[in-house]
Amino acid sequence: KTKVSDLDAQINKEYLIAGDSLGEVTIWDLKFGTLIKSFNHLKADILALAVNAKYDTLYATGVDSRVISITLQTDSETGYADWVLSSIYRGQSHDIKSLVLLSPTTLLSGGVTTDICIYKLQDGGRFKD
Repeated sequence: KTKVSDLDAQINKEYLIAGDSLGEVTIWDLKFGTLIKSFNHLKADILALAVNAKYDTLYATGVDSRVISITLQTDSETGYADWVLSSIYRGQSHDIKSLVLLSPTTLLSGGVTTDICIYKLQDGGRFKD
């Protein structure tokens, strides 16, 4: 967990976000080489990652055609922040190979079917129903 006051300086320089062939998204602390958090909500190869401009929300997708949203949430009592899964959405029927965050409220995905899917986002990076 990271103190919120330290967050802006650390998120750009000290975290590595990776996706693997097992569908796991991992967030690493580069300074110490330690795993901070992992998410295994995708069931196959991760092919694309996207991060918002504030570096507090990330999106991952791949072969299972679901897109997950992971956000950095702050505990108001302790002041510490932790990465949590915020939502999952299936917008396409086949492998998704790319993600582009156009704005804080619009995410695009493209895949093997050549369809482009537009996802509307709420504040906090969650998918709108």
